[in-house]
Amino acid sequence: MTVETELDTTIDNPANRPAYVRIATGTAAKAAKTYGCVTDLGDRPVRTVRLPVPEEEFEPLPDASGMCAGIHPTSGVTTVGETTRAGAPRETRLLGDDGLGNHCYSLDAYFGAYAVQLKAGCDEEAEYSSDSTPADAPKGRLPGDGDYWGSAACPADGERAVFELRRASAGDERRLMERERECARTVLRTFAEHSAKAHGRSAPTTP
Repeated sequence: MTVETELDTTIDNPANRPAYVRIATGTAAKAAKTYGCVTDLGDRPVRTVRLPVPEEEFEPLPDASGMCAGIHPTSGVTTVGETTRAGAPRETRLLGDDGLGNHCYSLDAYFGAYAVQLKAGCDEEAEYSSDSTPADAPKGRLPGDGDYWGSAACPADGERAVFELRRASAGDERRLMERERECARTVLRTFAEHSAKAHGRSAPTTP
């Protein structure tokens, strides 16, 4: 369950975040009841909610202890913004080159319904392109230079999880050197292995 708004309020204001949480959790609770889902809804109202990845919480890459643990610093990639969200069906990590929240790469993991939604969008895009996508191949290269995806099978429901690495726009369209692409593939592989293991998926397939 996600909540988005185009009103004048913003989640950057801590006073506004509980309202969004009440909307999300209230709707999720009703959906769980309607569809017969077994889940722990908790019994305490949410009073405060932190931002998922505050900019000031970017940390040196060697200190990463979550899904980005083991990724080695390289030119342009020395910091990471990550949070602990055990079992979350959607994960995002940011790799950057300073402590100001500027990032070079985004790492995303999609599980369950999120993976289904992602692949459905790929099916629509495939109508206009002959390139493979996460909807029809277990791994591959995304349209952007240095952007890749991988996937992992789920023994329980058969739905493959999808892991993506995308390079942030650098303001120039220079072609990457092969060593930079290899670095990107290594980063994706490490992230996918940690994430797949944490969610009980099979070993991932990556480029």
